[in-house]
Amino acid sequence: MIRRQSPIFSIENIEKDQRLEKIREKEHSWRCTHSKLIVMLLFLTIVLIDFLVAAEMDILVPSFPALQQQFSLSPFMVQFVLSANGVFYALSSLFMGPLGDRMGRKQVILGGLFVFIAGCFLCFTATSYTMVIVGRILQGIGMSGSAVLVFVIVSDEYPKEKQATIFSSLNGVITLGMALSPLIGSYVNLRFGWKGNIGFLFVLAIISLTFCTLFVPKRPLNIKKNVQFSLMSYAPLFKSKVFLRLALTVCLLDGCYWIFVGMSSILYVEDMGVPLDQFWYYQGAVAGAFALSSLLNPLLFKYIPPKKCLVWSLYASLFFGFAMVIMGIFVKDTPLYISISFCLFSAALVFPLNIAYPKAIALYPEFKGRAAAFINIGILIFTAIGLQVVSFFYGGNFVYLALFMFVYILISFILMRSEFNNTKNNPKLMFF
Repeated sequence: MIRRQSPIFSIENIEKDQRLEKIREKEHSWRCTHSKLIVMLLFLTIVLIDFLVAAEMDILVPSFPALQQQFSLSPFMVQFVLSANGVFYALSSLFMGPLGDRMGRKQVILGGLFVFIAGCFLCFTATSYTMVIVGRILQGIGMSGSAVLVFVIVSDEYPKEKQATIFSSLNGVITLGMALSPLIGSYVNLRFGWKGNIGFLFVLAIISLTFCTLFVPKRPLNIKKNVQFSLMSYAPLFKSKVFLRLALTVCLLDGCYWIFVGMSSILYVEDMGVPLDQFWYYQGAVAGAFALSSLLNPLLFKYIPPKKCLVWSLYASLFFGFAMVIMGIFVKDTPLYISISFCLFSAALVFPLNIAYPKAIALYPEFKGRAAAFINIGILIFTAIGLQVVSFFYGGNFVYLALFMFVYILISFILMRSEFNNTKNNPKLMFF
């Protein structure tokens, strides 16, 4: 008969087990730290690319007088430096969405950054106005990939419950980037001339390219290879009522912000007599309110569900939009009152943008790139339409601007109310 030996609980065995346990704890801690570090570096990469997108267009504005003087340009020709960039940015965005769905987000962003860097090099070495225009066109084409797909990376890499928080932070970065770009551009232009601003964009693009290469994961493509590079590839999105409600809500509300920004110089400087050196205070306050609200969103999401935030913010946007109309009718236009009212509206505006946008592009995973491109182009179109209509009817008073913005706000409110009723009757369609 063989007797089973009882385990030996010696001091040596206990110490060995403790050492092994410590090694396992260290390995687990290293994996957690490594994972958190990768997530932080990915977020930093997205922020860098996002800031480059925000700064790319506006940072050259303070350099226009120097450009005009060096190449003997007319006002139209110097403005075309901005327009050419914007037009090709918008047109190429149509193709960047399908391209990102077919080839992958990282590959398209990297390719776009290479094109953007080539445009920077061409502008920096420019000896003629034509070279500057060609360089700016390349910059617009190159930047469209990042502008369209950087938000799609968030949708791909982060869980749904964290996407609204990430989008809030990125919207804050975009707004701060656009607000700081003229200031950065002015300082760099004074120190290094207009080519200094091109150099700043070049360095920022190189850094973004390096971080994107290292820290944005290359995901296997589980999407269809036969994605068409035409408007027909967007057809399924046009057929989706849920997507159209969410996308149009984002386009209309974001359009309100940019219409106000686009008309603010005429309203403040020409019609209310605000000195140009003081105008930036009011514009900075509006951008600051939007950015601050975006950055504070994540704190609020910890205590209030996104759906409630969205509902309350829609009612708040409608209220502040109506209040601006009433103020425009009965109160004399003053820069302070107009700025305060729009700051309150922009603070409420942040929630629909940060909640509806990620939901819209995540509705159909195989169409994420095209969904993001659709929304980006929609914002440009609704902003352009709004600026043209307001400019046509504008009579020098804030009420005309407030009335048109209220129309956009009211339509977006009706669209989202319709979506809430639709999902209430059919919970399977709920996008939250």
